[in-house]
Amino acid sequence: MTGPRVSGASLTTPMDARAFSTLCTYLERVPAIGRPVSHGADENGPWWVKFRIDVDHPLAWRVVQEFGHVLNELSLRERLPTVFKPVSPPPYLNGGPKEYLSWVIECSDGGFRSGTVAKWLEGRLPRPVEDLAHLATLSGARPAWLVAGDETEDLDRLAARVDETMGFWEQFLAEPLDAERTLLLDKDTYECPAAVVAVQALHHANAHREQVRAALRELDGKPLDLQPWEYALDTGRARWRRETT
Repeated sequence: MTGPRVSGASLTTPMDARAFSTLCTYLERVPAIGRPVSHGADENGPWWVKFRIDVDHPLAWRVVQEFGHVLNELSLRERLPTVFKPVSPPPYLNGGPKEYLSWVIECSDGGFRSGTVAKWLEGRLPRPVEDLAHLATLSGARPAWLVAGDETEDLDRLAARVDETMGFWEQFLAEPLDAERTLLLDKDTYECPAAVVAVQALHHANAHREQVRAALRELDGKPLDLQPWEYALDTGRARWRRETT
């Protein structure tokens, strides 16, 4: 297909813009993608959209990876008639990727509508795609009481929240950890890899366990054994092979 030219010439083929409204609106919602999103189509049906990705955005390469997966290599059986690729004018005559690197979605099948592409992306990227809250947690989800800031001192409610949180941890630990996945914390003011958050969570939990043990001792209560060894025994993840003396 002809596709967009990468010279200084016009990039937009005259056509009805309504045909691209769904896809363009979706792309403009995706973090790191800048406006405007240009588009066009060949006379025989193939079409394209073009946009830029902010290379300084912490999610820039994550967007490239997600789009590359869905649009280029979703699966051998579900491969779409689309190609996602970078385009650029001659760098030695213009400048670097921050100003001149663009990205194109090309579709070789005029019958495969751009709105259908939007549905495929929306079905596989986080929802809503512009909400960065899923980037503030390891599991990608937050319980409703945390989102609402609903604090409580009721022991029954606290116990229920412990059980709910445990479910998030079990879900998270059931899959391989992408240690370098970027997380945005403290209202997007702090950025770090997921590995840092995982280590912090373990460290923070250990500190609180010792506080609980100290409080029980002050109340003349019997401190609980909160070590991982005992937890593994209680949950069936470990066992004694023979009695010790």
